[in-house]
Amino acid sequence: MKIVPAVLAERENDFFFLIKQAEAFTDYVQIDIMDGFFVPSRSFPVSALNRLSTNTDFEIRLKVR
Repeated sequence: MKIVPAVLAERENDFFFLIKQAEAFTDYVQIDIMDGFFVPSRSFPVSALNRLSTNTDFEIRLKVR
């Protein structure tokens, strides 16, 4: 069994900060992206993923319409 932490952030800077924190204790994270339509919350812009530099593997969970 493996516990995979989810990273959820509204702002891009918060997202990068949380990924760096997660790198200290895990090698795999789940990233949630929400559009504000399918679910009421919104997250950082998807384009931020292009600037993500990490050795941590991740899966992306899209909550979009």
